[in-house]
Amino acid sequence: MIRFRGFDSLDAFEIAEAEKLARAYHDKYERDLKELILFVDIKTYNRDGKRKKFSIHARIEEPIISASAADWDLPRTLHKVFKNIENEIQHKFKT
Repeated sequence: MIRFRGFDSLDAFEIAEAEKLARAYHDKYERDLKELILFVDIKTYNRDGKRKKFSIHARIEEPIISASAADWDLPRTLHKVFKNIENEIQHKFKT
């Protein structure tokens, strides 16, 4: 299950992109962690200017794993956050 927060400041294309990437990474995480809940918080800054800056914080509740990143490009920021969580899972469950 994936829970998002902060979609009110995104347009329809950005929401679709965020959902697609989160679903892909969620499926990867479920190989190691069964029945996980992924929380994704998206904040935008500089909305009135020409570009938006995205700050994303993602976390998994059980076991507690979290990561955050900020950048001007939404897909790149999402990839950064999800790769960091993937690395944390690998470190935590390294055999």
